[in-house]
Amino acid sequence: MKILIAFDSFKGSLTSIKAGELLKQGIQKSNSEAMCEVISVADGGEGSLEMIKTNKQKHTFTALNPLGKLVDGYFLSSENTAYIEMATTAGLTLLHKEERNPLKTNTYGLGEQILLASKKGFKRIVIFAGGSATNDAGLGALQALGFRFYSKTEEEIIPNGESLVHIHHFMSPNSKTVPEIIVATDVTNPFYGPNGATYVYSTQKGATQEMLPILEEGIKNIAGFFPKKEINQLKGSGAAGGLAGGFHLFLGAKVTSATDLLFKHINLKNKINEADLVITGEGRLDSQSKNGKLVSRILHLCKPKKCIILAGEVEEDLVLEKALYISSLKTHSMNTDEAMRDAESLMIQKGEEMGNFIKNKFA
Repeated sequence: MKILIAFDSFKGSLTSIKAGELLKQGIQKSNSEAMCEVISVADGGEGSLEMIKTNKQKHTFTALNPLGKLVDGYFLSSENTAYIEMATTAGLTLLHKEERNPLKTNTYGLGEQILLASKKGFKRIVIFAGGSATNDAGLGALQALGFRFYSKTEEEIIPNGESLVHIHHFMSPNSKTVPEIIVATDVTNPFYGPNGATYVYSTQKGATQEMLPILEEGIKNIAGFFPKKEINQLKGSGAAGGLAGGFHLFLGAKVTSATDLLFKHINLKNKINEADLVITGEGRLDSQSKNGKLVSRILHLCKPKKCIILAGEVEEDLVLEKALYISSLKTHSMNTDEAMRDAESLMIQKGEEMGNFIKNKFA
């Protein structure tokens, strides 16, 4: 039996490839006849560059992380296009749990990446916008690109989640500093509102209930600078703490589907067609997993193939159509931190269980 293992990253514990290789190891312990192919998949967050690295040139850099500390990273290029992963400089996994606070974080380091790619002469920049620690509508990155933001009293404001609300006006750079920008995301949320960037995603980035109104008013304030642009009508404008919407407003950036772009790069549809069984999953499966996230997209491509879903943690009573079954690394007897700490051994153990299941199910 040919099995395709295509995981998203298990954020904070396992990369996409590492998770797949460990599961393969477990499966082949109990089912030596299983032929497993492991591929890296992503939905615009961590692992996107790893997924498309074949035949690309690598460019290394040092830039600022969401709290202004230096971090090393890289982006890729092919012909006239640069591919940037936002999480490299603005990612949630760059911060310890106690550091996560979207009032304080910003995307300045992403702007440094864009500026470097621009100086290298690339005519088009694709930004994979996922896994961010920020809620600054991309204004931190815009500052790095030469934009300046001011209060009513003409004091310059350094953009972050809590300062957006105090911005009264801005100045654009004297000359065009960036080429065509494409923000790749599968998030469909609007810029602001009950389903917008702040209220849906910022609590995952460390926001408390008390922070939410401050963050939301800041996002709305930025939208108010462009009254003729109905930013909430742009699907996905709330992606990455409003980065997609902010870049559209200030830079005219386009927003496109990350998985469509990524799946095309690795010819995923053909790989699925050639497999007898597909195993996919990610760190956490919940109700959001049904709304265009990577697992739901792979499930859609799997028709009529059989598919198993494995996650670090699964929301109780979650039902996803077309899945043979859904399983979790975390058991009722352990907490999330324990599951993340022991993710490697748990993945191998789960692979052994799956190997036996596959052997019995498809004998």
